[in-house]
Amino acid sequence: MIQGNYSPSDTKIYSSRNLLIRFILGGTTLIVSISAYFSYQAARKITLEDLRVKAFLEVQRGVDEIEEWLHVRKVEVQTLAHTSTVRSLDWSLAEPYLKSEVERIDEFFFFQIVTPDGSYFNTKVGRSNKNIKDRDYFQKAIAGKSNISDPFISRSTGIPLIAIATPIWSDSPTNRSPIGVFHGNVKVDRIAKVVNSLHYGNNSYAFALNSQGEAIVHPNSTLMSTVEKPAPSLLKIPDRNLNAIAQQMVKKQQGIQLREIDGTKMYVAYVPLREANWSVALVIPRQNIESRLQFLDLIALIVGGLTVTMIAVLWQVQAFEQAQLKKSKAAADTANRAKSEFLANMSHELRTPLNGILGCAQILLRSKALSEPEQYHVNIIEQCGSHLLTLINDILDLSKIEARKLELHPQDVHFPSFLQGIGEICQIRAEQKGILFVYELASHLPTGVHVDVKRLRQILLNLLGNAIKFTDEGKVSFKVEVIERLPADGQTEKYRIHFSVKDTGIGITPTQLDNIFLPFEQVGEKKHQIEGTGLGLAITRQLVQMMGSDIQVKSEIGQGSTFWFEIAIAEASEWVQSAMAASKGQIIGFEIVRAPSSWWTIAGRIAQ
Repeated sequence: MIQGNYSPSDTKIYSSRNLLIRFILGGTTLIVSISAYFSYQAARKITLEDLRVKAFLEVQRGVDEIEEWLHVRKVEVQTLAHTSTVRSLDWSLAEPYLKSEVERIDEFFFFQIVTPDGSYFNTKVGRSNKNIKDRDYFQKAIAGKSNISDPFISRSTGIPLIAIATPIWSDSPTNRSPIGVFHGNVKVDRIAKVVNSLHYGNNSYAFALNSQGEAIVHPNSTLMSTVEKPAPSLLKIPDRNLNAIAQQMVKKQQGIQLREIDGTKMYVAYVPLREANWSVALVIPRQNIESRLQFLDLIALIVGGLTVTMIAVLWQVQAFEQAQLKKSKAAADTANRAKSEFLANMSHELRTPLNGILGCAQILLRSKALSEPEQYHVNIIEQCGSHLLTLINDILDLSKIEARKLELHPQDVHFPSFLQGIGEICQIRAEQKGILFVYELASHLPTGVHVDVKRLRQILLNLLGNAIKFTDEGKVSFKVEVIERLPADGQTEKYRIHFSVKDTGIGITPTQLDNIFLPFEQVGEKKHQIEGTGLGLAITRQLVQMMGSDIQVKSEIGQGSTFWFEIAIAEASEWVQSAMAASKGQIIGFEIVRAPSSWWTIAGRIAQ
C-alpha cells in the first residue's frame, strides 16, 4: 500500500470496527432490555402478589370480626348452661331468668332448653309441642360437644336462625352424660352485615357459604334459601368456576384465585371460619387489583418501544453503511487494480533500462582496462542501480501482496548450500562494517527441503541486513535449528524449523515496536534510515504470514534486538536435479545490438 492511498484493508478494518461497535451497542441494548423485562416481570409479580395479599386480608378482617362475635356468643351460652337455674331443667324457674338475659345481652333472638328426647322450651313460645331431635346441632351437643350450627329455618318462629348449642351437665359426679342441651339462637342479620361490609373497589361483593355449600349471605337473592323456595347448593350449580370455588370453601381451604365469574375475569379471595363450619369469600373485578399495575406496564411499554426503535435504527444504520461500504470497496478495488496495473507497467518500463545499466556496470567492473577512478565511478553506478531496483521490487512485491496476487512457488533445494550462500553474503557485509558475524546451524537439519527459495532468501536477507545495518559494534548471530518433526504428510516428512537473527545494535523502543512492520516506517538514527526503503520488514512479515507463521521480536535499547520465526518445511529428495537445472547457464560476455526502437539493449550470451 502506498502511503496516503485507499486500500481494501482500510475498508475491511473500518467495516469491522463499525460492525463491532454496532454489535456492542445492539448487544448491550438487548441485554439491558432483557434484564429490564425480567426485572419488570419480577416487580410486577411482587406488586401483584402484594395487592392480592391486601385483598385477601380484607376477607380475613371480616372473618376475624365474625369469629370474635361468635366466640363471645358461644362463651355466653356456655356460661348460662352452667348456671344452677338452667341445670335444674325446670322451665318455670329458668324462663324469667333467661328472658331477662335475652333483654340484657340483646344479641340473642331467644334462649332454649332441650331435653334428651328432643322436646324444648324457649323464651319466645314457652313450651313447644315440636321436636328438634333430628337437628344436627342438638345431636352434637347431646353427645357432649359445643357447636355452632349452619343457618336454618326455626320450627317455632319460621325465621332463619343460627343455633349456638352446648351440653347441660349434671351436678352429680357419677353422671358423665349431658342431661340436656342449652342453646341461644341468633339471627343471620349480624353475619350478613359483616359480610356485606366487605369490599375492594367498585363492583366487588362478598358472600358466605355453610358446610353444604349453600349461601348464608349472597347479593344474588336466587341463591339464598327461604321457606318457600330453598336455594341449591353452589356445589351443584352448572357454573364450573363458581362450583370450583365452592368446593375449596367447603373443604375449609383458603386462597385467592383468578376465575371467570358471570363471563368476567374476577379475583376470588376466600377464608374459612374456625368457630363455625362456614367460609367467607370476596369477589373482586380484575381491574380493581391490576389497574394499580398500569404504571409498571406503561414503563415496560416505553422501554420496549425504545428498545425496538434503537434496534431498528441500528439496523438501518448498518444497512446504510453496508451499502456505502460496498460502494467504497468497489471504488477501492478499482483504484487498487489501477494502482497494480500502473506499478506493473512502470516496473517493466523502469526495469528495462535499469537492467541495461546494471548489466553494463557489472561487465565493466570485470574489465581490467579501467583505471581505479573509473572503476570507482562504475561501482557507484552499479550500487545506485541496485538500490533503485530493490526499491522497485519492494514496491511491486508489496502491491502484489496487498492485491493477493503474490503466490509462493516452492521448489526442491539443497538446504545447507542455500543457508551457506546467505551466510556468505552477510559475512561480507559484516566484514565491511567491522563487526562479527556468527553463523550457527544445527547438525540435524534436513539435507533437501521443498520451499519457495526466492521468498525465504528475501526474508532472511532482509532480517540479517537490518541487523547488520543497525549494529555498529559487537556481533550479529544467525541461528537455524529444528524444533520438532511434524507428523508425516503421506510419504513426505515435515520439520518445524526455527530461524533467529540476534544483534547487539541500537535496539528498538517499545513505542517503535508497534510501527516497525508498517510500510515506509523506519526507526533509529537518520544515518541508518537513509540506507533503506522502509518496506523491507512490512514485506518480510507478510511473506512469513503467507508461510503460515509470524515474526516475533524482542528488543532493548542499547542492548540489541532479536527477530525470530518458525515455519513448517517439507523434506525434499529431488534437490540434486533442481540444482543442476539452475546452474546450466551463466554470463560469459555481451554484444551490442541495434534495436528498431532506436535505443540500445544489452543481450547476454548464455553458454549452453
